[in-house]
Amino acid sequence: MWTQVLVFLLLSGWTSVSAKKPFRFISSLMTWAEAQLHCRTDFIDLATIADSNANSKARAAGGGARVWIGLLHGPWEWSQGQDLSTYTWYTQWAWGEPVQTGECVRISNYGQWSTKDCGAKYYFSCYSAVTQSHVLVRKKLSWSEAQSYCRTNHTDLSSITTSGDNSLITDQLMDAAPTDPSYSFFNFFTVYAWFGLHREIHDWSDNSSASYRHWASQQPNNTAECVMMDSSTAEWFTASCSQRLPFLCQAEPESLWRTSVKIRLSGGSADLNDPAVQQSIKQQLGQKLADGGITGGVKLRWKSPPDRAVFHREDEEVAPPAGPEEKDCRVKTKD
Repeated sequence: MWTQVLVFLLLSGWTSVSAKKPFRFISSLMTWAEAQLHCRTDFIDLATIADSNANSKARAAGGGARVWIGLLHGPWEWSQGQDLSTYTWYTQWAWGEPVQTGECVRISNYGQWSTKDCGAKYYFSCYSAVTQSHVLVRKKLSWSEAQSYCRTNHTDLSSITTSGDNSLITDQLMDAAPTDPSYSFFNFFTVYAWFGLHREIHDWSDNSSASYRHWASQQPNNTAECVMMDSSTAEWFTASCSQRLPFLCQAEPESLWRTSVKIRLSGGSADLNDPAVQQSIKQQLGQKLADGGITGGVKLRWKSPPDRAVFHREDEEVAPPAGPEEKDCRVKTKD
């Protein structure tokens, strides 16, 4: 049995966001993750603010409210895979730490923790699951080099989750201090070692590499991971991701081109109006588009005429759609 389906694909190519309204204010109160999902569903993503001009437009769109934007700081986590909650797990930050710069954490021979650029070279502490002990390696490597060494020769970089762990590694560093070439008995001298705590840097929800930041004074506060803008001042603040706020979405650009494609399918016993079958066909169409070079945020959505199924038999008279609003399937592409 031959079955015909008129699939008019509305292919819309996007270039850049409209200069007039690059951001859309959403007044609904949501967590950062909920806001991200909403923006990705109905627009492009949470707002990415690439420069001072965009920041001014975002401020205007926010209307004086505190709103989520797309910037997020990766959480602290251990090399062994556990997440760190600074409120429930043991920490021993030095005064003023953690600071914005530096995404890896070192411990001093005085037992205090501080952040440092991961490329710096220090001794490091490995954990051995075989001996259930911490092993100080007196070799100066970067954090990632130290991690690789520990995973090859022991188990992983050390997780310090108790005061006992902290004291043990501190004592090992005290013993190692006199062997360091820079050590001087007559001067206060601090020796450092990497351990397993690290975090990802602030990044945009849409993976943009934009480096522009407009932090308020004393920000970012590294006890919080998500970022909001106070649109009354245009300044940015970190905030708990579970807080419920309105938010700014990156607005959908205007389409630059359209084309229609008519497809004829032959079917046997399969019910082409079965949602599972339609989903399979949609996936195949998406793959065909990708094979043809149409990639990057392609979305397919079936739409049937009023009181008609999406698919019709060839012997049924089906009027072609009159305009974009009546097309059976739509595709949106984004850069």
